[in-house]
Amino acid sequence: MKIKLVLLLIGIAMMQFAAAQTVGGFWSVSEVMVGTRKMTPVAKWFKFREDGTCTGGNGWTQNSVGTWSFSEKTQELVPTNELGIKDDFGPFKVNFLGDTMKWTRQEEGMAVTVSLVQIQEMPPAPADLVKGLWALSKVENSDGDWISNFDLNRKQFILIRPDMRFRLRNPDESISQGFWHMDGHRPLLTLINYDRNVSYKEYTISFENETLIMKSNDEGGNTYRYSRTGQFPE
Repeated sequence: MKIKLVLLLIGIAMMQFAAAQTVGGFWSVSEVMVGTRKMTPVAKWFKFREDGTCTGGNGWTQNSVGTWSFSEKTQELVPTNELGIKDDFGPFKVNFLGDTMKWTRQEEGMAVTVSLVQIQEMPPAPADLVKGLWALSKVENSDGDWISNFDLNRKQFILIRPDMRFRLRNPDESISQGFWHMDGHRPLLTLINYDRNVSYKEYTISFENETLIMKSNDEGGNTYRYSRTGQFPE
């Protein structure tokens, strides 16, 4: 009886191991190495379906659609992207370890390694989380918190629109407008004013619950904390 139980447990373990050894499923890219350089894209994901089709994207934005094939014999993966540039670098060699997967190949004489982990939900990118209306709640610099001097009447807000435009009300109640851009590899937000006489601004952003933290990349720059809000400050 004990022998049968052990064999049953081994059989289940082998089934679970075999189930993990498949490209099919929902995957998030955890790291990309090109030579010795880390070039991991933000919130990159792939979904490989059993019918041989695949999609991919960054965060909540899908930007690839195509097909995939995997050779059990050679352990090689060939994905295609109908929306991308032709890929002439050949298949990826695939290695599995539990719920992780690693792709390797040579590109322009450099070793490329893509590490992926299985996921259940689409990962959000900073570009997804930053969208919305935010009211300024705190300004910090080397002298501490000085919002009382910066925004006495609590008028400042920033609206990050889905159409890649922004609207910012300054403490003096003037309005700045323009385009916003999020870097594909870093949480770097760039605000480009419609007025060409105004220099673009760069911020490293992060989030704490419903708080948007924007640290100016100017030398000695301020850190701005915004709270998500459903109405414009009066």
